[in-house]
Amino acid sequence: MLDFSTLTVEAAGGYVGLERRQGRAVLRLPYHLSHLEREPVRALAMLYKVLGVFRTTDKAAGRLAPVDGIEHNGASARGTRDEGVSFHDTLGLEALFQAFDPLGLLSLVERRGRTSRVDYGKLHRHLHRAVYLDDGAPFVEYASGPRRELRLAAHDLVGLYCFVAGDFYTGFLGLAPEQAWGDFSGEALAQAADFRHRFLHADSGLFGGDAFVATDTRERLREILFRIERQTPFKSQVFLTLFDGLRRYLEQGWLADRDDGMVWGIGDFWSVWESACLAHALARHAPGDIFTCDYQHLPAALLTREREQAWQASREAVFARNEYRRRPDLVVRRDGGYRIADFKYYAELAARRPKPDGAASARQVADFDNIELYGLLLRDHLHRTGQPGAARVALEFWLPAAARHERAFTRAPAWSPPLRVVGQPVAALLDDYAKLFRVQPARR
Repeated sequence: MLDFSTLTVEAAGGYVGLERRQGRAVLRLPYHLSHLEREPVRALAMLYKVLGVFRTTDKAAGRLAPVDGIEHNGASARGTRDEGVSFHDTLGLEALFQAFDPLGLLSLVERRGRTSRVDYGKLHRHLHRAVYLDDGAPFVEYASGPRRELRLAAHDLVGLYCFVAGDFYTGFLGLAPEQAWGDFSGEALAQAADFRHRFLHADSGLFGGDAFVATDTRERLREILFRIERQTPFKSQVFLTLFDGLRRYLEQGWLADRDDGMVWGIGDFWSVWESACLAHALARHAPGDIFTCDYQHLPAALLTREREQAWQASREAVFARNEYRRRPDLVVRRDGGYRIADFKYYAELAARRPKPDGAASARQVADFDNIELYGLLLRDHLHRTGQPGAARVALEFWLPAAARHERAFTRAPAWSPPLRVVGQPVAALLDDYAKLFRVQPARR
């Protein structure tokens, strides 16, 4: 697996994720997570879960795909096994597990056969299955009989997979087995325990603190994997797919690649930051307090059809003007007033409204223009419809920060509606966001 003792961790602006740089693995983290620089395992697990949650949003398809595989000279190699290997191959098992129906995996597990020939000299071994007749005589319909089997067979592949997946979910991501596997957890844990007992040591694992143990475990698993493949005479499509995924997972092909580039992550973290901010706002307010929001950034677990319809209707009524449908990040209605929040992933924001003369980026100029327009459109709507609260509209920029803080724009002339910058603690927001991570095995 990855050698976490040599993994370099650094803060990042746009691209966040894992990359290969001069033959070494570098983990680029979002702003204000410097406390995780000495805990690369925790940092990588947190980021994995954060992007796992983000994958359930409507915004994920266009944001995650461009950075999932080593890029060579700006051209992505995702999905091309000869040129690059994705993060799924080097660390993650989530996609591999989701590709399988647990019942399909269990179909590879071989059970002891049954025979109708009972050795009555050993009847006492089968009395727990006996049916007693009226005269008290026991009747045994069948008994467990011997069957021919190889030292390793297809069911050992299931045990290997359950061990590796369990090690990943519990040892790396810190998930409870029931959270990772659901109804499949009991059988999966039994398969993993049996595999460990027969082939590994009690302390074997891929994500422990001992690099020697992790390396030894990986080599043992690779050896067992190829022995299973050689000694299994009949291989189904499920077997071949599972074997191929485990092979790539254990071989860690990308570490042998001589080219540098991005391995796994997201090209621009702003969309994940907006999703985390929106999930944080939904946790702090009752659903009825949120007037409207850009709900496409919400994880699927937090979005219902009723909420979507209500928020879309409010957005169309207020912010759709002159054939342009604007989408404010968040509008909260509370205590007779309204608060409009715009989520921005900047290291810092200008202390006052920038002038469009090149002194500030064009993007920040547009940000100030947009949030002012949101406030004016909301005030106009409230005046036209005769609703109270027009004088109590406030504007906010939410920026990443180490700790929560607020800063009002007090320069003359005063902002109308009033504007302030709210620094949101990155660690707390992303930790809460990561708690939404759920493994969702395929079902048939």
